Amino acid sequence: MGVYNYFEVVENMLWIEQKNTMMAEDLMIIDRHTTAREFFYWKYRGNKPLIIHEMAEAFKHETWKLPDSSLGLKWLIKKLNKSRPKNHKFGEVYF
Repeated sequence: MGVYNYFEVVENMLWIEQKNTMMAEDLMIIDRHTTAREFFYWKYRGNKPLIIHEMAEAFKHETWKLPDSSLGLKWLIKKLNKSRPKNHKFGEVYF
């Protein structure tokens, strides 16, 4: 792979991560209580393709309920809840 192709791949990966960040912000997963760094840490510890898929589904369907999938978006939100202040934890709307 030439240098030019390598930069295209990296640029594409960064674009995808930026798109994931914007979707997480729109879903209010990333806000002033949860940093993008913390979100990405748990996203990469979990099932990344599943988390992205479930975020896309939640984004498309306002009343969509998170499934109890192994290492999916619901799992990620539970992890994020551990570090959020009590009055800013994700609640019923996510579960």
